[in-house]
Amino acid sequence: MNMKKTIMKTHKKTDRKGKGESSSQKDHVDGSIRYPAARLNNHDQDQSRQPSNINNSHHLTLSLTLSPPPLPHGSQNHQQERLLQLLSPTPPSQPPSDPLLQPPAGAGVFQSPHQPPSNTHPSPQLAAASSLPNANPNFAAAAQNGPHPRRRRHPSQGVPEGKSKTIVPPYPWATDQRATVYCRRYLVEKEITTIAGEVQCKKCAKKYEIQYDLVTNLEKVKDFAFMNRCTMHDRAPEKWTDPGLPGCQFCGGESGAKPVISEKKKGINWLFLLLGEMLGCCTIAQLKYFCKYTNHHRTAAKDRLLYTTYFELLRQLEPEGP
Repeated sequence: MNMKKTIMKTHKKTDRKGKGESSSQKDHVDGSIRYPAARLNNHDQDQSRQPSNINNSHHLTLSLTLSPPPLPHGSQNHQQERLLQLLSPTPPSQPPSDPLLQPPAGAGVFQSPHQPPSNTHPSPQLAAASSLPNANPNFAAAAQNGPHPRRRRHPSQGVPEGKSKTIVPPYPWATDQRATVYCRRYLVEKEITTIAGEVQCKKCAKKYEIQYDLVTNLEKVKDFAFMNRCTMHDRAPEKWTDPGLPGCQFCGGESGAKPVISEKKKGINWLFLLLGEMLGCCTIAQLKYFCKYTNHHRTAAKDRLLYTTYFELLRQLEPEGP
């Protein structure tokens, strides 16, 4: 009986060992299925964990590695070259090699035909402008020569194209320049002291000529202008903006004779209007014409233009001052 019990115990032990071996094999197989790329580096530790009496022929080894998978032949050298390129300083960018994208010959550099070629190195702005495809020669020239001054919208107030600088003097006291009269000394020397002009009555519509004495009327206008100049503030007073007109010699109407102003601006009788203090009868366009050809600012209200016209004519008559 004792022999039977010992035999039964040995059989049970062998069965348990076989079951443990099969279960461990299943576990290793399952691990290989779940983790196909996993491998165990510490092979000695795995052997120590397994039972000592398991047959090595039925033992499946697994290894876990944290290193990347093995690279194909030649790829390691390629990665090293890539790392060297990233760590090395980047060279300056070059223009595309496509001939269609290349700038035309001479497009990046502008050179005057009267200026000899220079051997100096171009500026960085010019080099950057010329390296671009289809570079603009104006932009490259601006980068080389620096910024240019801003052009004025109205560069000059001189005579426009198509008009002559001189005209036929419309009156004996007028010069061959537009909107200009002779000085008083010259007129007195030439015995031109009577200034005549044409007026028209607003009631009876008759036209006739009236005359002003140069010396007498000029003194009246000059005294009023320089005595009240400090209170004008660069604006014509009401006496000039709304002038008192002479009476009609035919119908007797008061303030009915209006000066006849030429339709052509170059034929306006400026001196006659000044002596009669009737420049206020001119339109804004006629006053702007006067300021334009006497080099005065003409973008202003009518009272400012009228103020400028009065004092400019006084300056022309007496250039040395009052």
